[in-house]
Amino acid sequence: MALGGQYSFLAEKSFDPLRPPVSSFMSIVQGSHHEGPMEMDYENEKITIILSKADWKNYLDVRGQKLAEGILHASIVFPALIDAIHTMRRGDGEYEGMGWYGRLEAILEAKSLQDNDPFEVAQRILENPISRSFKSVEALSDDTYNDETYD
Repeated sequence: MALGGQYSFLAEKSFDPLRPPVSSFMSIVQGSHHEGPMEMDYENEKITIILSKADWKNYLDVRGQKLAEGILHASIVFPALIDAIHTMRRGDGEYEGMGWYGRLEAILEAKSLQDNDPFEVAQRILENPISRSFKSVEALSDDTYNDETYD
């Protein structure tokens, strides 16, 4: 019997490019600015969406709520994904070695979206975020209406 050296590796969960979780290539974090627009960072393994401290606080209040998911996808993830696709297609190869780039490339290939418009691509990847956002707003409105009716 032989002895080998010690090795370690990160076992990654199975990635299905046809049903990719957004968290597999994108993350949302708090920035250092108190207020202002969100920012994008492509220099990490995941695309990083940076929110102001004020927006981060509001994000934490609704994150994880099923009804908020569609709204968050439409207002934060959707525009970020469009920008990321434009960044990929610039063709300068600056981010080709990043994990997010490979994941997004696999998604585009699996869904045959390589030549489609970034606006359309982002909608297809996120499964029509605007429609889901309207459904979420409608459900929230119904809940608010029902809460006011019984008070």
